[in-house]
Amino acid sequence: MALNRVLAFCAAWVMASCTAQQATPPAHAAERLDVSLIQLIASPRDYHGKLIRVIGFCRLEFEGNALYLHREDFERGISKNAIWLSLGWPVPEPRRRMSDEYVLVEGTFDAEGQGHMGMFSGELHSISRMERWAPRTEFERDQRPSPPSR
Repeated sequence: MALNRVLAFCAAWVMASCTAQQATPPAHAAERLDVSLIQLIASPRDYHGKLIRVIGFCRLEFEGNALYLHREDFERGISKNAIWLSLGWPVPEPRRRMSDEYVLVEGTFDAEGQGHMGMFSGELHSISRMERWAPRTEFERDQRPSPPSR
């Protein structure tokens, strides 16, 4: 009789384990999207409120913190080919060194924010990651095998 109870308990436990649902991530858990500046500028509403990662030419200056499609867009003053970087002022030193470099940036995109005087094509805020994007020549140099030692 005791054996029947133990077997019944084990069978119930196995059945409960098989039908238990896995925990699902919370609805607010954001998944980062890799996008290009071209995608953001062309279809800003598609990315509004989303966590994104994007690469571009960074310029940090008073009333002009922005991520441009190309260095030439900054040099020619084509601010519609850029998004505003909401970093505050003054920009903290580790990030200030990234001005005039290509950088990878992660943050939340706001299609309605357009930076200083509405000059830009969107805004990136709550920036959680910002790092220099090395040129291809640097990457290739680091990937070359060392010459054989003699």
